[in-house]
Amino acid sequence: MIILGHSYFDYPILYKVDKIDDINQTPSNAILYIHKIEKSITIIQFCQKNSIEFAIEIDTIKELIFANALNAKYIICKDNCKKYQELAENYLFDSKILAYIEDENEIEHLALNGIDGVIFKEAIA
Repeated sequence: MIILGHSYFDYPILYKVDKIDDINQTPSNAILYIHKIEKSITIIQFCQKNSIEFAIEIDTIKELIFANALNAKYIICKDNCKKYQELAENYLFDSKILAYIEDENEIEHLALNGIDGVIFKEAIA
């Protein structure tokens, strides 16, 4: 299981970007955090053209499918994680599904449901 943002482990920081100019303020090997596909397609296309890894938050199955097709490294969800994970496994996604959590006690439940990983707010700058 991938665990991002827990104090026990070293983890990559995801850098939140709202526009392409924000990318210049991140380290050269940064993984970008993108909030929504519809509002960020220009940033996503820039990432694709420049081989920049990114994570994207999703709320729907359509966004899940699009995020994988756009080559997101991580797909972050707050709800319906089990359903998204089942679809990711069925379609052999390369993207990893991460559940956004606030309490480490949620890890056991998510692990039992086969979720790829978890992310705490501490992993997002």
